[in-house]
Formats: sequence, C-alpha cells, structure tokens
Amino acid sequence: MEIRNLNTFLQVVSIKNFTQAGQTLGYSQSNVSAQIQQLEREVGAPLFNRIGRQITLTQYGEELVPYAQKIVSTALHMENFLKSKEALAGTVRIG
Repeated sequence: MEIRNLNTFLQVVSIKNFTQAGQTLGYSQSNVSAQIQQLEREVGAPLFNRIGRQITLTQYGEELVPYAQKIVSTALHMENFLKSKEALAGTVRIG
C-alpha cells in the first residue's frame, strides 16, 4: 500500500472531487482515479460511491479515513524527522 495513494484518497475525501484533488496534488484526474482504484483493489472494497459527477464515501471509505490520516501523518513526521537530522549534518570548523 502506497502512502501516496492514501494521501490522494484523503484529498479526494476532503475536496469531494477527483479533478480538483488532482489539481491540488499536481496530478491529472486520470492519475487520481488510477490511484484510488489501486487502493480499492488493495483493501478489497469500494471506497467511493460514484453517481455521475457526485462522489460519496462508502462505509469502507469512512472506516478507512482515520487509518489513512494516521499513516500519512506518521509518514510526514518521519520524513520531517529525517530531514532535520540531515540539516544538522556537516562539518564545523572553528578558528
């Protein structure tokens, strides 16, 4: 399961629109759809009800939201932690 797909899922949940979520993330609408479909295959259940241009979360989608938020948040904290260690690396010369 890719964190990128979970992040895309959360954007779609927040915006309630695949195209606008893609614009926010810098992806095409088809890329967003492909990521959501991949995530749905991995969890084995549909995450969105798609009725025309209207989308709503399924029960599975609603249940996935808090887990996705925790995973994405933890990944972001880890990334920032590792970056802060890199920022402190280097050589200090005195004198």
